[in-house]
Amino acid sequence: MNPINRLVSVDDVMELHPCYDRARVESLWGKRKRLRLSEIAGLDIPPEDRIWAIVRLVDRKTWVRFALACARRVLPLFERKRPGDKRPRECCDTVGLWLRRRATDEQARAAAANAFAAANDADAAFAAAARAAAPPEVRAALGNAAFAGSAAAYAADAATDQIAASSAASAGAAAAYAADATDARTQERDAQIRWWRKTLKEV
Repeated sequence: MNPINRLVSVDDVMELHPCYDRARVESLWGKRKRLRLSEIAGLDIPPEDRIWAIVRLVDRKTWVRFALACARRVLPLFERKRPGDKRPRECCDTVGLWLRRRATDEQARAAAANAFAAANDADAAFAAAARAAAPPEVRAALGNAAFAGSAAAYAADAATDQIAASSAASAGAAAAYAADATDARTQERDAQIRWWRKTLKEV
């Protein structure tokens, strides 16, 4: 059995202070005392709620891997609009090194700060385009680039922050927002759930 795919009780979930009340969580568990994380990944609730729980119930290395996977999927959205800005890619590279113990927490924090700065620059470009009444598709692409840059920064935050599970979830949210249409956002969330199912299945 995959050691990451732990058993989780209703009490375990309630200790996380979810937005669901106890009766709702108990109804999801049914007559079962515990669910495996892989079963939580398959619950009939919004994917962002499943991810919210899972990232808080796995080890740090796993949630950082998830955040990095999210950031890398949407990185092209940033680089298409800001091809000369390598800060988000460098941030992803640093997180990959951190996972292999080849980068320090300090280096990951610095990479996060740089990626957040890149996201802010992209956001400023988005605001300028809005003020200039640029075509909607231009404004949308710049906004998506800002979210993609943020996803990379949150991945680095997940490696070093004291509330790292929240940062990992934020990386997933930023990746979803970076997708430029409702269908694309749904596809990104579906990709995130597939990542968890595969990871929780691996031995």
